[in-house]
Amino acid sequence: MSIGRRSWLRVVLPLLAALVVAAVFLVVTKPAAPKEQQVLVTTQALSAGTVLTSADLTEQATTVLSPGDLTVAQVALGQALTVPLAAGERVRQEDLVAPLTAPLVQELPVGERAVTVSLTPVAAVGFQLSVGDRVDILATFGASSGPAKAPLSDLVLSDILVLRVAAPAAGGTNGLITLELTPAQATTLELSQQLGAITLALRPARDHAPAAALSEVTALP
Repeated sequence: MSIGRRSWLRVVLPLLAALVVAAVFLVVTKPAAPKEQQVLVTTQALSAGTVLTSADLTEQATTVLSPGDLTVAQVALGQALTVPLAAGERVRQEDLVAPLTAPLVQELPVGERAVTVSLTPVAAVGFQLSVGDRVDILATFGASSGPAKAPLSDLVLSDILVLRVAAPAAGGTNGLITLELTPAQATTLELSQQLGAITLALRPARDHAPAAALSEVTALP
């Protein structure tokens, strides 16, 4: 019996040791649970150009961070949005630029208005614009009223003064341009943005002759 017991132990003990080693290995190599982090999201729908305050931001827990997600409110406070954001949408670094500085109110002539638009570099002359430049504004709409229903472009505003320029932040897609407009021109610009996309065209210095509006230019069939 003593010999049989020793033989049994010689078989069982290595197996037990192997099981212990395997269990330790599984415990040590078990992947850690994803770490939960806080990201900044909007508390309400915000338009492009909004200067962020603490009332516009809150924190939301997540285990997955996307490139550009902000985790510190101080980074976003006082910055201006270059794109509209829905309520609950994450705020990313590329969506922010330094706010357009004031006091614009003291610069505006009586009867004029300052209007800010959010544009890509392609639509804003590569952001090679300076305060005091003048631009024409082209609008491209999705479909014409003709039988072909092709996209159309038109010159909607001419000889518009640039008041402020804020180029996109590093990695961003949109920047902000502030323009001086009459109330009627502001209405035209807003409608053009709602119905289509606008593009700025830089005018030569000291050229203030009104550009002739295009009758209607559509895409070739």
